Amino acid sequence: MRHAVFVEESGTLQHLVTTAGIEASEVDRHATHLVARENGRVIGTVRVQEPTPALVDARRPLFGMAGEEHYDYAPLRDAALRFVEVARSCVLRAYRNPRVITDLWKAAVLFANGRGKDHFMGVVHVDFTDSLDDARIVHAKLAREGKTHPRFALPARSRVCPPANAAYPILSDAERAAPETAPLPSIFTLFRRIGLRACGAPVFMADTRRVGLAMLAGPDTFPAVTQRFFATADPAIRLD
Repeated sequence: MRHAVFVEESGTLQHLVTTAGIEASEVDRHATHLVARENGRVIGTVRVQEPTPALVDARRPLFGMAGEEHYDYAPLRDAALRFVEVARSCVLRAYRNPRVITDLWKAAVLFANGRGKDHFMGVVHVDFTDSLDDARIVHAKLAREGKTHPRFALPARSRVCPPANAAYPILSDAERAAPETAPLPSIFTLFRRIGLRACGAPVFMADTRRVGLAMLAGPDTFPAVTQRFFATADPAIRLD
């Protein structure tokens, strides 16, 4: 299913296609994978990774987490934050709606809480653009709306330059000329409602050739309505 979204649809993770013809990475076997099903068919998934000493190396120096290839997680360590990294969140196009995405997030939160973790870190694609300029406009809009994290602004580790001419822009020339009125990508509108906050400036990621943005959520950013949603029992969500 991840192959359908990240390789066939968005074209971002071709370099991770294995000889078996699926998208996979070395992080996968060290993480927990939660899935959404409809009539038995897997329609969505999210990967939840706890600190993984076995993966600590020069690329992922503190927690062995994938996002460390792009951002310095030292401020999270110094704050003794109890966090997991949420990644590879995706839903098949035909089933893609806010309810499926929020249910996946609820499952991730419930799983992490059961493991003693209460913060959620992720490096998300900015609508799969390779335009760092467009992503900076999105980030600036989040900042103007007070949707950056109140405590953390992670330094970038990625120093790769984006292409001179973006192949996948998300804004028009008119929108760039009036950045205050440029629309947010729909996924960021949803993330904003959930309580995810940008905690670093956008970076160009060499592995996917797209722009990513560090985002963090936890008790200090989850709105009351989100906390009630997470706390409400749902028999459809099972953590086996």
